Amino acid sequence: MNFGNGFGSGNLNGIAYTRPPGSNLAISPATLASEYDQNSISETAGLRYTKIPFTALFADARLKQETIGQSNSEIQPAASYLENPSFTSQSADFRAGFNTAPWQHVSLNAHYRHYENDSRYKTNEVPQPPGGYPGLISRRELLTDEIEAKLILQPCTWLKTTLSYQIVSTEYKQDTRPAFDTAPPTIYSPGGYILAGEYDSHIYSLGATFTPQRRLSLSSTFSYQDTRTATPSAGLIPPYKGNVYSALLSGAYIFNGATDLSVNYSFSLADYSHDNSSVNVNSPPPLGIHYQQHAVQLALSRRINKNLTTRLHYGYYYYDEPSLVGANNYEAHSIFMTLTYLLP
Repeated sequence: MNFGNGFGSGNLNGIAYTRPPGSNLAISPATLASEYDQNSISETAGLRYTKIPFTALFADARLKQETIGQSNSEIQPAASYLENPSFTSQSADFRAGFNTAPWQHVSLNAHYRHYENDSRYKTNEVPQPPGGYPGLISRRELLTDEIEAKLILQPCTWLKTTLSYQIVSTEYKQDTRPAFDTAPPTIYSPGGYILAGEYDSHIYSLGATFTPQRRLSLSSTFSYQDTRTATPSAGLIPPYKGNVYSALLSGAYIFNGATDLSVNYSFSLADYSHDNSSVNVNSPPPLGIHYQQHAVQLALSRRINKNLTTRLHYGYYYYDEPSLVGANNYEAHSIFMTLTYLLP
């Protein structure tokens, strides 16, 4: 560990310590140790049924078992620290749905997904010090259900549109051990099972791809996301909810077999700000982020010969966050050039 630089220093048990002149910081020999072991096994399975005309049914399953063993310790004469943040995890991801194209220019696909993740923490068994963190959490369970439907229309060869709708719902559950101090005896939490939080999201997306001529391609995507996150708090913390608007526009033009130009513009606007003054007089100030972000990128590629390619790239980025009174605002430009050479 290095504290400062350029001052008197010594070496204790293989650790270099430095202390600024006039500092009263006590330096004691310490022994640091850590271990990390990870083992994981995964299984996948899939089914396809294509006997129905113009339709394919599918079902997929992904399973994963993971064990991570960790230990960190700092042994000192005055006070020592020992942590064993080890845990086991089992996850299951199931997905089933269908794809159908009853007409030449129309296709529809939809799926349902269920995801489970069960993690059990063996952290600090026995906790040291007793009742201490991070030995509080003994188990965490994550449950996600998702439904998505997508309609693809291609009325002509140069136009393709996509319309999709997605629902996502997630529950966060956990078991905790009792949390307490031994001197004087103080119980902060009795422990047990709790529903830590719930997340719900509705996502609407619309996309289109235009190819008016062979050399020119244009595409656009717009999405609107309505989300809500809530946690039990006896009314102290209101639900964290808001909207996200996103847009992506891109285009590519091929001048000839050696030169092409691509342009991309992305935009994102989110509003999660809310006034919680009516919830509780002792509640914190209004929470939630409110921002807008823009990015423009241009790239010009030129193939000198079959082995040598050059690419000039320019980017402009702008970010505005009124919820922090502009403290995180920034404006940036980037320009770089790449040269790629393939060995013959």
